[in-house]
Amino acid sequence: MTWRSCLQEALVWFGIDRLTLFPNSMVLFEEGRTVSVSRPHIPPVEKQDFEHCAHIDYLKLLRTNKPHISFNAAQMKASRNSVVSTLYYDGGRFHTILPLQMFGQRWGASRLQFSAKASMGFLKKRSLG
Repeated sequence: MTWRSCLQEALVWFGIDRLTLFPNSMVLFEEGRTVSVSRPHIPPVEKQDFEHCAHIDYLKLLRTNKPHISFNAAQMKASRNSVVSTLYYDGGRFHTILPLQMFGQRWGASRLQFSAKASMGFLKKRSLG
């Protein structure tokens, strides 16, 4: 089993549409040094769809002390962060960023994206849990 197929199983298991891992480095981020896996019915992340975006503003979200940052559909649509709003117009309806750190050093993040149908199921499971 490959890393990608393992992640795709996890997406189905948890009802997540897309999982992306990215570095806390503008240079690596702009070089496309990310790993993204989507469910079969979700189009993959295409770098050219985000060329107009201010990536540095998205990476600034990692400066938080919170364990995660989440956006619902209304927040995504109204967001001044061009990456977040582009993800909304790409079909995302719930977006969570989980900063990843080791030994106090922030080295990147995991990004989870849900469509309207998936986010309703996720939120329902979360409220029952």
